[in-house]
Amino acid sequence: MNVYDFDHTIYDGDSSVDFCCFYLIRHLSLLLCLPVLSFAVIGIKLGFLSVKRGKEMFFCFLKLRPANQDDIMDFWKTHSHKMTSWYLEHQQPDDLIISASPEFLLQPFVEGVLKKKVIATKVDTHSGKIHGENCKGKEKAQLFFEQYPLGRIDRFYSDSLSDAYLANLAICAFLVIIKSTQKTELYDWPQQKNAN
Repeated sequence: MNVYDFDHTIYDGDSSVDFCCFYLIRHLSLLLCLPVLSFAVIGIKLGFLSVKRGKEMFFCFLKLRPANQDDIMDFWKTHSHKMTSWYLEHQQPDDLIISASPEFLLQPFVEGVLKKKVIATKVDTHSGKIHGENCKGKEKAQLFFEQYPLGRIDRFYSDSLSDAYLANLAICAFLVIIKSTQKTELYDWPQQKNAN
């Protein structure tokens, strides 16, 4: 099994940010949420908000207008072009995508269009609240083992060193740098066997 991060790894950008921009433009009344969104992003960057709390604040617009399947599928109709050609050419039927992005956003596209399995952060589409933990770092490895107790990762790909927990489980791991949707560079994962 090959395992991939999603944002900045096989998707050129941050799908959560892209969806937020798409959603606020589609529903202009939600632009009133911009001050809270900005505070959430700054809070995460500067460290005075936990990632989980900051993400819940970031998705505050869902309280005013819950996301539905039509909105999500319309988003993917306009953003699927951001999938990298490198991934689309090398994908395998048993690939697994693990991402900190919301499950409600990724699942319809990854499972419905790409026909791959996905593990992602469980964000409530009506409140923006996260159920459980944010699917990042060590949490990714824990969620992987919950769903695949005997799972073996042949190759792991990510743009982020925070994914060292999963990288250390793989036979081979690669750091991904997207130059454009048509050009992706892969590097051997830096040797960090102390992420446990």
